[in-house]
Amino acid sequence: MPGNITKAFADLAGAEAEAMDLTNLMLSDNGQAKSANASNWRAKVEALQDEHGAAHCYVEIAEHVVVGAVPDPVAHALRRAESFIAGFEDDESQDGILDLLASIRAAIAGAPADPVRDAAPQMLAALKEIITLLERESRNPRWIQTHPAYLRAISSINRAEGRANG
Repeated sequence: MPGNITKAFADLAGAEAEAMDLTNLMLSDNGQAKSANASNWRAKVEALQDEHGAAHCYVEIAEHVVVGAVPDPVAHALRRAESFIAGFEDDESQDGILDLLASIRAAIAGAPADPVRDAAPQMLAALKEIITLLERESRNPRWIQTHPAYLRAISSINRAEGRANG
């Protein structure tokens, strides 16, 4: 029966345990052994998606910020707003976007640094370079293009660049 289940966990370990259980349930429903563990559950889900389609076999762990759980919720909100509004930066029909972004960026400049967010553009560029190198230099491109790590990398690039279906 199709549907979505959303749960919140206090830590990543709890979320991963639930993801493994759900993956093992899908494997069992597919007539396979319950073999998902902490190191392979994502690959198992991807294999099920290849067989049945992503709409029918989907497990994702997504971080959500709980107000009060971050050291500076205002700075965090400013960074999220800047990230969203930056998507309209090149749209000339959006009046006032550049001024709004300048104000938000000035406020962020006074906020504590977010090293992960600040490094994201460089990490994305490096990941794209590695994918291009693998595609160009591989003696077996079909193997590369079906490898779970490659597929996760492509999905991550698509999500980071705002393309649908990760």
